[in-house]
Amino acid sequence: MLQAEQLTAFHKELDLIQDCIKRMASNSFLIKGWTITYIGGILALFNGKLSVLLLAVIILLGVTAFWYLDAFFLQTERAYREMYKEVVLLRSKGNFDNQYSLDPNPYKKRVGSRIDTALAKTLWPLYGIPFVIAFVTCVFQIGTKISFVVCCCPCNC
Repeated sequence: MLQAEQLTAFHKELDLIQDCIKRMASNSFLIKGWTITYIGGILALFNGKLSVLLLAVIILLGVTAFWYLDAFFLQTERAYREMYKEVVLLRSKGNFDNQYSLDPNPYKKRVGSRIDTALAKTLWPLYGIPFVIAFVTCVFQIGTKISFVVCCCPCNC
């Protein structure tokens, strides 16, 4: 009877970890949708009254925030996957210590830093391209204003 109860508890524990993995994956997917909606909404509402520099800064800040959040969710999802593997290994050996512990932090060291996660092949194209475009636009707009100020001297250089 004890082994049947342990097996049931083991399956419930795995279900909890799988639910955490699903939730992190769902959050990551939602963040991607919010990013596209955010960029599209900002560009749709841009009617020429705002400066291009301000528009680029708004997009740059939003994309950076969403990129960070998505990297957090992906890193946490990967940590839960590592936890899942370890729980299966430990429970198969009869070790039931820390049963039902859902803290992913001890496993985050195994999955890499948040920056490594942010530069993953699933994230950098979605966030990197708008980030670079907005950043280059900011640099160009600031450079244009600086060169305009420098070149508008009385000597007409």
